[in-house]
Amino acid sequence: MAIQPYTDDELYDEMDELYYDEHYPLWENLVNDELYKLCGMGIDFLPDWNSRDAFNDGMTPKQAAKQWLAYAKECF
Repeated sequence: MAIQPYTDDELYDEMDELYYDEHYPLWENLVNDELYKLCGMGIDFLPDWNSRDAFNDGMTPKQAAKQWLAYAKECF
């Protein structure tokens, strides 16, 4: 059985996943640091928020922390 080469879509999906796996955890740590500066609590103590979309949209960690905190305030 011959190995099939990647299609363009599969290659782009693989590249996106590698980028995400490498950069998202670092970005999320920076968001967590910003949240501690803003409210004294980190990601683990706030309601779930769709941070992956914020990362994919190019939001800075500071912007994401502010939006996450605003979302948390709406939840309570």
